[in-house]
Amino acid sequence: RRLGPLALPADDGEPAVTLVLELDRSELPGGRVDHEVEAEVPAELAPAAERALRALCARAGVPWRSAPSKAARLFAALEEGTVGPTAASRAKGIASPPAT
Repeated sequence: RRLGPLALPADDGEPAVTLVLELDRSELPGGRVDHEVEAEVPAELAPAAERALRALCARAGVPWRSAPSKAARLFAALEEGTVGPTAASRAKGIASPPAT
């Protein structure tokens, strides 16, 4: 889902930063479901955008934290053994031999 464009205030005295937020839900092996908010901004706006997002999270009572990439979380779930080897091979893009 997309939300925006939104004009979010950054620090006191700074102009608002306009962002489009992506609200993602990722279903991982083992029944794990992650939710995250993403925003892509040009490098020159990144510091102000981060301050604006941190302030928004603080106002909403949502803790701020960075997360590993979706791929890293997927492979970590696969390494934890939450799925069988066939599903793990498919997720990693490795062909499984046909069953005999």
